[in-house]
Formats: sequence, structure tokens, C-alpha cells
Amino acid sequence: MNKIMNSMIKRITLRLLLAACPVYLMMQPFAAFAASAKLPGTVTAWGYNGLGCLGDGTTTSSSKPVSAILPAGVTTSAIAAGAFHNIAITDDGLYWWGDGVATPMKVTFPATVTTVIAAAGGMYHSLALTDDGVYAWGGNGSGQLGNGTTTDSTVPVEVIFPPTVTTVTAIAAGSYHSMAITDDGLYTWGDNGGQLGDGTYLNRSLPVKVAFPSTVTTIAMRLWLSRGDGRANSPGATVCPCFD
Repeated sequence: MNKIMNSMIKRITLRLLLAACPVYLMMQPFAAFAASAKLPGTVTAWGYNGLGCLGDGTTTSSSKPVSAILPAGVTTSAIAAGAFHNIAITDDGLYWWGDGVATPMKVTFPATVTTVIAAAGGMYHSLALTDDGVYAWGGNGSGQLGNGTTTDSTVPVEVIFPPTVTTVTAIAAGSYHSMAITDDGLYTWGDNGGQLGDGTYLNRSLPVKVAFPSTVTTIAMRLWLSRGDGRANSPGATVCPCFD
């Protein structure tokens, strides 16, 4: 009886979730990292593919996993998903695809970067935490690249933190804003409908510090989602800090 009840609850919960978010489920590209005995370090993706976000060289959507076309011999260690693009950190560097590019392409960083540690994807911008700091590229209309301008960039530009920041340990990307945990606290930049947490509603093209009573250890950000009633939620307004 308990098994039957649990199964019914799961089915009802799934139906409620599908009813609440039909547009999001249809539009959001999903990526999954597949690590099997036969194909360790490969990337598979499924879902909407009108912009090439599955990385299989086509723009054909798929209801089942398909393999992203990375160079032969490349092993992937981590992935990240933006609104319509995906990112893979590999032993050959960082690869990016989607938003009109159907096959993964390698991102070229300055010569000072030797290792990419983590990546994050926003609506039209991407972030990478490297051994030489945080780099960003893509759309920058709200200052989400954090380099002091609102000029879009097709190549990685370094995020400019204040001198009090010497180490960054984590990054996250919302629709049009960005966030980083540093040794000097939590910093945010970009679009600001209140989500930057600096006490203003001003967009910031440089990182600003968020005042917290204790140390932030984990961050999460949400992209702009569409609701079932056709109205839009606030872009990236949900931020979930965890404290020591």
C-alpha cells in the first residue's frame, strides 16, 4: 500500500510541476554529463535544439540524449547550462555551444590562463573561474561581464574586482547578472531589480559587495523563466545563499 501511495504522490507532483511550468520545460535546454565505463567524460544533451544548444551539429530537438560533438580524445570534467547555450570544461580547455552555434567551439582565453576551474551560463553571457581570475563574455547590456563597461564581448574579458579581493572560490550567473564568492565576501554585478543586494536598484558594471552577517559558502541563481499563464518571472531574482 505504501508503495502504491508513494507512486501516486509522485505522479500527482509531476503533473503539478508540468502544469506550472510548461513553457519553461519546452524552451529550456537541458544538458547532462555522462560518465560510464564505456564513454567516460562524454557530454550528452536533450530537449529544445532550435539554436543548436544540444551540440550535436544540428538544430533538431530531441526527447532523448544525444552526444555533443567534442573533438576526439577530449575528456569532460564539468558542464554548465545557460538559457540557450551550454559549456563544458575539458582537459583541452573550455568549449561552448548553442545560441546559433550547433557544434562545440573552443573558447580562447588570454595566455595567462592555464586552467579553467568552473563555469556558469546566463541568458546571453558566460562566466569562467580560472587560475588567473574570473572571465566573462557575451551580452553586457546590464554590465553583467563585470569589466566596467556595458559593451558586449565575443572574447573573454576579466572581471574587475576591488583590491580587497585576492581569491574567488565560486561563481554563478543569472539572466543578466553575475555573482562570485570571494575571500572578501559575496560580490554581485549586472542587472539590478534588487537582486544585486547592494541596497539600490542601479545596474552595476563592476562587482559590488553584498553585506551579510556571516560567511557565504554556496550560491545559486535562476534564469528568467516563463510561467504557465504567459507572464514572466523576474530575471534571475532568486538567490539562495548558505552560511557557515
